[in-house]
Amino acid sequence: MSDPSETLCGMTDNDLTIKILQGIRDDLQRSNRDSNERFQAMSTEQAAARAEANQRFEVIETALRDVAEQLVMLSRGVKAAIEVRA
Repeated sequence: MSDPSETLCGMTDNDLTIKILQGIRDDLQRSNRDSNERFQAMSTEQAAARAEANQRFEVIETALRDVAEQLVMLSRGVKAAIEVRA
């Protein structure tokens, strides 16, 4: 009679357990690599989007400063016009 711990193909229960655990480990490592690659890609995309947004904000800031300067000049012109009439 054969040893009850022997399974098909001559592998013991311990051998099968080790194979299963190695398979789980390999799957987890592959999953972690895939997740890390996706995370890196997302980080790169986010950095690019942030840089683009900063450029847009700089343009908006410059435009707002120009408008503010024009309003100051306009208010000075209106004030001068009112003082001339008075």
